[in-house]
Amino acid sequence: MTATRTQDAAARCFALVDEIKRTRAELSKEYGRHCTRFGPLVLANGLVQTVGFLEAKAAGEGPGARAARLFLDHLGELLGQRQPLAWLRAAPLGEYLRATRQALALAQWFKRYAQGHLGVDATD
Repeated sequence: MTATRTQDAAARCFALVDEIKRTRAELSKEYGRHCTRFGPLVLANGLVQTVGFLEAKAAGEGPGARAARLFLDHLGELLGQRQPLAWLRAAPLGEYLRATRQALALAQWFKRYAQGHLGVDATD
């Protein structure tokens, strides 16, 4: 039996969140915050602006910056882009809208797994 796109996305998101829990536990809370806040940020500001915001966060120092970089790397991996910000800024409208829908679908899974698997509260 083949998995649906939703099942595939769920499995891939879980694997990435589980990797954080197993190998980078010190970043799990910060990473989880990015997971829970990503969807609302995309809805309020748009995908390019949100990814740009995360890029700015990732440019800093400390665990928050490392967690933002990991989240961006994971998002790019799931969207099939190594540099999501550059790709999104140059994407035609149809591709951008598709990427936004895909990112919002992924955001649901990231949030669920951050809350359930990393123990991050939505109010953190």
